Amino acid sequence: MTIDLFRKEDARNRISDSIHGTLTEAGLSIVWQDFNPANAEFFGRDDDEDEYTVTLDKENTQKLFQAMDCSEKSDEEKLVELKRFFQRAYTAAFKKYCDKHKISYDTFNWP
Repeated sequence: MTIDLFRKEDARNRISDSIHGTLTEAGLSIVWQDFNPANAEFFGRDDDEDEYTVTLDKENTQKLFQAMDCSEKSDEEKLVELKRFFQRAYTAAFKKYCDKHKISYDTFNWP
């Protein structure tokens, strides 16, 4: 199950910033996508997309939802709770929260 945790559109109604969470049997992944032409110019790339992913395996996903006190909720309710809990401050706040609660995660950044 995947839901948008945050979505921002530019003046032309194009997505400029997007965060979505996916919860499966294998665990949780949160993907941040930033579509900004300034990124392409600054880094000298043709592509204006930056993507950052955090993944938690099944065990650490369970630890996260236990720490958030929502482990007994449905998958959809867990993702909605995740959206409410972290609001827009996903990267820093999410990693800080996981570190505080000894929840392991992996990260990936593209490009």
